[in-house]
Amino acid sequence: MIDKKVEINEIKRILAYEEKLIKNNPQSVENPVGIDLKTVNKMDESKYLKVLQSAFEGSFRQYLMNPVDSKERLKGIVFDYLDIHSFSQIKRLPLRQLERTAKKNLFKREVFTFFEGAVFGLGGIGSAAAEIPLLMRQMYNQVEQIAITFGMDPFQYVERVYIVKVIMLSMCNSQKEKRELVNELHAIEILIKSGKTTKIYEQSSYHYDWLASQASIGTSKAILSAKLIQSIPVLGMGMGAVSNLTLMSRISQVALNCYKRRFLERKWHYNKL
Repeated sequence: MIDKKVEINEIKRILAYEEKLIKNNPQSVENPVGIDLKTVNKMDESKYLKVLQSAFEGSFRQYLMNPVDSKERLKGIVFDYLDIHSFSQIKRLPLRQLERTAKKNLFKREVFTFFEGAVFGLGGIGSAAAEIPLLMRQMYNQVEQIAITFGMDPFQYVERVYIVKVIMLSMCNSQKEKRELVNELHAIEILIKSGKTTKIYEQSSYHYDWLASQASIGTSKAILSAKLIQSIPVLGMGMGAVSNLTLMSRISQVALNCYKRRFLERKWHYNKL
C-alpha cells in the first residue's frame, strides 16, 4: 500500500529543495571548470553576447509557438517504458517507477550533449551559436519527457511557458530572480489546477515574444564565458563538452523535482500555500 505520509514528506522535501536552490549558487555554467578568464584573448564580449542572445531568443520563440517534437512520439516512448496506454494510468503507478523512467533517457541525452559540445567547441563562437538550436532541442525534449512521465501535457501553451521558466530558473544565479521565478512557477501551477489556463494569454509577460526575449537575456549571460572559451583551440572542445553536461544535468534536476512535486500534490490534493 502506498504510504501517504512518505509521499507528503517528499513534497515537503522538494519545497525545501526549492528554497535551497534559491539561496545557493550551484556549479557555474559560465565557467564550470574554473578557468582564469584573464588568460583568454581579449574578445568583444558584447558582440558575442548579442550573437548568443539572438540564437537563444529564436529557439525560445520557436518552441513557445510550436513544439519541437511529435507529441505522440514522446508519449509513445514514455508510455512504453511505463507499460501503460493513457495518462489516467500514471496516477496509480509507484513514485519510484516514475522516477526511474524519468531518469532513463537522461544519461543518453547527457552523453549526446557532452559530445555535441565537444564537436561544436572546435569551431569557436560561431559554432557555439549554431549549436544552440540542437542543444535546446535536447533540453526541451528532456523536460517534456519528464513532464509526460508525471502525467502532464507539455504540448499545451501554458506548460511550454512553464518549461521555459524551469530552464530560466536552472540557469539563474541571482537570489532575487530565482525567488521571482519560483513564485511564477507556483502561480502557473495554480492557474493549471484551477482550469483557468486561458488567463495566461491575458498577461503580456507570458506572450511568446516577450518571454523569449527575457529568457534569452539571462540564458545568454549565464553561458557566455563558457562559449567564449570554446573559441580557444583544444581547450574549447573540453569547455563545450563540460558546460553542456553541466547545463543538461542542472535543468533535468530542477525539472524532475518540479514535476514530481506537482504529481504528488495532485495525487494527494496537497496545498502548499
